[in-house]
Amino acid sequence: NKLGVQPIQTNLDKVETIEDANGLQSFIEEVEQSGLSPFVSFSVGPDLRNSKIYATYLGPGNLGLPDRDYYVKDDEESKRLRGEYEKHVTRMMQFVGYDEAQATQAAARILAIETAMAQPRMDKVQRRNPLLRYNKRSIGQLGEMMTTFDWNQYLNGIGVESLDTIIVSEPNYISALDQILKDFSVEDWQHYLKWTILDATATRLSQEIDEANFDFFGKILSGTESQRPRWERIIDVTNGTLGEALGKLYVDTYFPQEAKAKANEMVQNLLKAYEKRIDNLPWMTDSTKMKAKEKLESFTVKIGYPDE
Repeated sequence: NKLGVQPIQTNLDKVETIEDANGLQSFIEEVEQSGLSPFVSFSVGPDLRNSKIYATYLGPGNLGLPDRDYYVKDDEESKRLRGEYEKHVTRMMQFVGYDEAQATQAAARILAIETAMAQPRMDKVQRRNPLLRYNKRSIGQLGEMMTTFDWNQYLNGIGVESLDTIIVSEPNYISALDQILKDFSVEDWQHYLKWTILDATATRLSQEIDEANFDFFGKILSGTESQRPRWERIIDVTNGTLGEALGKLYVDTYFPQEAKAKANEMVQNLLKAYEKRIDNLPWMTDSTKMKAKEKLESFTVKIGYPDE
């Protein structure tokens, strides 16, 4: 509580030094490695077309509100929530050195820039279609889509080397980002970046900041009247960041190797039983039975915890 925003002050100060697109790119490269994703986000995960390999993904950057619809819907409730969000940003920005007038002005610009970032994104229905989010591009093609950044330099800056292609999850957004950056001033970028840093870390800073964060995201946005006890939230943070290590302590106490071996034997017996039942099915042809057994043999059995 005594530290206030001191844990994020270094990044807040770096935002002040940004003067142009090169400075913006350098800052994004630096904070991407600590989990912040302003304007664009980079990730690694299973390839959506081949789960046996990992792929690299480039997507849109952070928004304060949960989804595109919050920014683009024109009904009264959406307008009300945007108004409440703007008030919340005004309140929060005063924790990082803005006076009330400056914070009010900054909040309006932050909402404007986030709205511009939300508009070219897919809606929830489109995002449910994985094929729409699978757009493999060469680094050269990526440079043609969005020219403001030097993408080879960006990838090297975040520690990614020798990458030929990347999967762009939201190509319309990446193509629109050039114009978005041109439409807003460097000062606007700085407001948005400071807000992104604060928004991402608010629950880890002082109790005052955490409670202010909950007043909007918990009470107004989610309708939750009271925050869960601090000890429960600490367990969630520990489990989220050290889940495997915490899980190992748990299984050492509650799920010994003998229990895993016993459960594995049971599953292997079930698989044998499935194979017998497939053999005895009168309505399935021999070729279909063969395919069914191939599927059976491809099962990955996961019991209790990983061996390593």
